[in-house]
Amino acid sequence: MIMQMFCTASVNPGASSTSFYSYQVALNTFTLCRIPIPIPGTLVRVDIKVSVSGTLGSGETVQHFARINDSVDVGQVDLAYDATHVAGSAVASHAVVAGDFIAIKVIHPAWVTSPTTVRYYGSVVIESVV
Repeated sequence: MIMQMFCTASVNPGASSTSFYSYQVALNTFTLCRIPIPIPGTLVRVDIKVSVSGTLGSGETVQHFARINDSVDVGQVDLAYDATHVAGSAVASHAVVAGDFIAIKVIHPAWVTSPTTVRYYGSVVIESVV
C-alpha cells in the first residue's frame, strides 16, 4: 500500500535565516502544523512545489524537509525561489509508525531580496505492508 500525504501554505517569507513548519498555515511551531501518520511503513519520498506570485527571491537556497515527531528531518529538498514555479523531490528511507507526526519544515536563507506571496505544496509518500 502506498499512502500520500499533502500540505499547503501561503506565506510571505519575510525575515531572513528563519525556519517554520507548514500544513495549511506557516507557523514556527511543529505542534500546530503536524499531521498524524495513520499507518506504519517507510517514508520513501518527499516532494515540494513552490509558487511565487509576488516578488521573486534573489536566488539563495531554501531548504525543505519532512520533519518527523519534531526530532528528525528527512528528505532534504533544496530550491531557489527565483522563478514563479520551482519543484524538487528527495528519496528517503525512514521508518514511521502509526501515531508518529509529520510536518513540512522550511529553512529560509539570509535573503538579499525576499520573495513575496509564496505558496508551498508538500507531499510525502509512505510505503506500507498494511
